[in-house]
Amino acid sequence: MLYLLGAAIALGILITIHEGGHFIAAKLFKVKVEKFSIGFGPKLLGFRKKETEYRISVIPLGGYVKMKGENPDEAIEDLEGSYSNKPWWQRAIIAFSGPFSNFIFAIILFIFTFLIGKNVEDQLPVIGKIQQETVFQVKDRILEVNNQKVHGWSDIIRKTKSDGKNFYLIERDNEQKLISLQGIEPTFWIEDVLPYAPPIVGEVSPGLPAYEAGLKEGDEILAINGEPVKNWYEMREKIMENSSQIFELKIKREDRIFTKNIKTETNILTDE
Repeated sequence: MLYLLGAAIALGILITIHEGGHFIAAKLFKVKVEKFSIGFGPKLLGFRKKETEYRISVIPLGGYVKMKGENPDEAIEDLEGSYSNKPWWQRAIIAFSGPFSNFIFAIILFIFTFLIGKNVEDQLPVIGKIQQETVFQVKDRILEVNNQKVHGWSDIIRKTKSDGKNFYLIERDNEQKLISLQGIEPTFWIEDVLPYAPPIVGEVSPGLPAYEAGLKEGDEILAINGEPVKNWYEMREKIMENSSQIFELKIKREDRIFTKNIKTETNILTDE
């Protein structure tokens, strides 16, 4: 029901902007607008202002602007303010103004979306998983890279030089240690060494299995099919190893601990 309401509101906004484009262009060229309707069919709500009736109609799948003289079969004695009496280029602008208004709205919405942005929390500069043999260890905290302090995992990637030696000041077992590595690439911190990622849900996408099972942001995953998990990587691996379509999650939410069964679905992007 909520989805239908959201779709109806979004469609209503698009229709209003589209028909508003026709309406403004018609008024600009002094064409009399008889009706401005959001929706088709019988009228639900409406009012009249000057020569125009503004209305919301029953079927919310479109809308229309009825202009004087728009219908070529309509007999009109007084041609003043008639659409058909306007030059061709004015009629073309009136017709084009609807889709053009939607185009401008899309650009404004796109710009506005980027201006708002989205806060993305960086991962802590703490090693959570090591893919291949290295001098680093799980739980090492990176304090500095090449004498520059780091505050998050992305800092480590940015401050690692792709040529020459790199120096890493780390904290291990409450002691600081300087490590120098030759020929390390920034991608090392994306492919070979990964940040600590606790098994805590950050976001749940509507309509997908986790959402349907009732998972919420902030839920901590304690176990998969009865096997404890310490980080996101272990959780992911145990889910992928699960031979059944259904697996059991043990979840901690605030002071409550409970279990949820989740049924996996095919990934539409990879068919897996």
